[in-house]
Amino acid sequence: MVKPGITVGRLYRIPAIGDMTGFTQVVFKRRAGQYFFVVFRDLAPTAEEPNLEAVVNGDIALAGFGMDGKIHAGHWTLAGSAPLSPHVSYPAFRSPLGDGTFAVIDLFNDRSRAATDDEARVLRNESCAMPALFEEGLKAIHGFGEWYKNYDKYIPDENQSVTRFFGPASE
Repeated sequence: MVKPGITVGRLYRIPAIGDMTGFTQVVFKRRAGQYFFVVFRDLAPTAEEPNLEAVVNGDIALAGFGMDGKIHAGHWTLAGSAPLSPHVSYPAFRSPLGDGTFAVIDLFNDRSRAATDDEARVLRNESCAMPALFEEGLKAIHGFGEWYKNYDKYIPDENQSVTRFFGPASE
């Protein structure tokens, strides 16, 4: 069953610190309840109507697959919809093949190929985070909470990008 209301391009408010809020955007839906989110670095006053164009043109602090529990519980509230951020770096991942080797796969599972040993060492495994990880990571970025090593794998990295491993997407 498709969860109502969660669609690509929608932006949600993330409660951050005091009267400040952060924003996340749904970039891609993988499967029921699992989405690729980007979390923007800048915070805005909760009481003000956000400029969504400015939000999506801001720096991306965290990105990765996450679940939709915070949205359905009402903790992350809808801010509106906007075109996808032009700053999204779509990651590639490594996937074990079961014989001790790995494949390189793209975010959308559209492209894959055998990974070299060097690629298998650098690429991250695909993972899906609880939404609280993104929320707490955003707070830690702004000095309100501890930064945990687990947050590191959700920092966008051009060295992990689909473009690096597969070239530009064909139109």
